[in-house]
Amino acid sequence: MSQPSVNAELRRMLTINSIGWGTCGAVFAQDQACTVVKLAKNDPMELWNDYIKHKKIAKQFKRFRIEEVRIPGRYFFIPSDLTEWFERSPGLTEAAKDVCNLPTCALLTQRIHTLPRPIRHLLIEKYCQPSIKHQALAAPGNNDCLLRLHLNWMLELKLDVDAMARRMGVALAIMHWVAKTDANDVEFMLGCSTTKVPLEDDEMDADTIKTLIYTGPSSCITEDFFGHKTELWVLDFDKVRPITLVDDAGVAQAAEAFRDESGHYVELPGKFISEVTEAERRRLAERKG
Repeated sequence: MSQPSVNAELRRMLTINSIGWGTCGAVFAQDQACTVVKLAKNDPMELWNDYIKHKKIAKQFKRFRIEEVRIPGRYFFIPSDLTEWFERSPGLTEAAKDVCNLPTCALLTQRIHTLPRPIRHLLIEKYCQPSIKHQALAAPGNNDCLLRLHLNWMLELKLDVDAMARRMGVALAIMHWVAKTDANDVEFMLGCSTTKVPLEDDEMDADTIKTLIYTGPSSCITEDFFGHKTELWVLDFDKVRPITLVDDAGVAQAAEAFRDESGHYVELPGKFISEVTEAERRRLAERKG
């Protein structure tokens, strides 16, 4: 690669871009970075609630060793009056100036990596309207997208719908009955986690090793710096509210939140929601037992 090409690639990797947004905030990251920054768009208390409820729910996921559903790692919250932090992030300020009212609050969390490119392109080919298919394939934003669950898609793609529903039920059981929140407007998404590929071991002595031999893994599969694994994630806790579950009002609040949110995931909710509810009931019974 020529020097100008290297410089261009470095600039691309160091540039901070918007990779997502919602009602609460806009999300920014450098290309392939392991963290993202969510900036409050309007009410800073919504982002603070996102941080607090994320912290509360993540604690219970860890306590009960929940592995069926992942929750992003949470790093720290930055108030808007901490000008020093923003002064040290001029690239972020430049990227966000037309999106957020600066200065604003920020939340730093683990990045959920997008699905592999072949999968993204296959989904676009299968579900995107022909008139915008080429545009969708070329859109930079699709390099950072996550996949929201949708029952019809899962059925067509022959995913294990019942298993997915049970995983969601376990997560909801923890959020409802242990963290005592209504899980309002949380998002269940498919995305990738990353794990570092182990370094070469030191069993071979550098002084006695034969010349020009293969020293890689026995599988002969060359990974990048990280290995990627597709997993089910839950995120976006800015609308989550506390509940008591000691009276009908608390139970109704949790049920209403799930009923409203389930429309995002499914068009034919009957059996799917039954599986979610049953998984939540079993998890609660295990906890009581």
